[in-house]
Amino acid sequence: MKNVERRIHPAPLLLALALLLALIPVGMHAFASEPVVEVNSWTDFSTAMANDSTAGAGTVYQLQKDLTLSGMIPIVSSFKGTFDGMGHTISIEKGSYFATSTDAGLGLFCEVSGGTVKNLIISMNGTLYAGVNQRNLMENVANEHYGVIAGRLIGGATISRCAIYRTAQDAAFWVTVDNNKRDDAYVGLFCGAAFESTIDQCYADVSVTGCRDNALPDGTQDASVRSDATMSAAMVTGALVKSTVSNCCLYYGEVNVQHNDPTLNSGYSAVAAPVAATAS
Repeated sequence: MKNVERRIHPAPLLLALALLLALIPVGMHAFASEPVVEVNSWTDFSTAMANDSTAGAGTVYQLQKDLTLSGMIPIVSSFKGTFDGMGHTISIEKGSYFATSTDAGLGLFCEVSGGTVKNLIISMNGTLYAGVNQRNLMENVANEHYGVIAGRLIGGATISRCAIYRTAQDAAFWVTVDNNKRDDAYVGLFCGAAFESTIDQCYADVSVTGCRDNALPDGTQDASVRSDATMSAAMVTGALVKSTVSNCCLYYGEVNVQHNDPTLNSGYSAVAAPVAATAS
């Protein structure tokens, strides 16, 4: 297994703790023109968004309490509103994975389009997988952007004052992509890719692994594998396109990019970086 690893050096602990404490919202009120909806269940919120033709545009959703997610995690396909975590924590249990998506992105929010996710803390008690089937392999899917909070940010979307931290030493976000399906794959904790968007005042100490895989269930290699396969991974975002990352703190973590086929060496592209794997 080929591996590219980038270790993130520890940042000052006091700065990390200060950032986490700063996530507690103070005096936060929605504008009178924006309706406020209370969120007490991630499953109910996901279901409501699936039935909302506006994708939550013009609405503020406020998390009312800490939540715990385990097993298959429901996803929000498209989101255009404001999700305010209000300083609450969504705890993700070891071995959890995202529900299947036909979107380009995959995460709690597959795509945030012009919307905002803020004041949210994600606690990870082990490894979170992008999906579960043979070896947690993402195959026959349209996804190419993978993130814990958002698959991708587009159209001026924002993630601000959010934290993704570990409660177990082996906490990680792990994405394995079938080589013969996608020639590009981007992995990050806050989002897989950001297009004309912003990530600001965020904290992370969880590791990231992106892997390209072309092994068939019987252990043989898939002859139809794409020789131009790519994998980009970073702690913040796998791709940063006309976007901004500012005032973020990365306190320890590892970024690993792997593939299992030596024949890919001539065309395979692997990028591992602390903030953004690819930027333009």
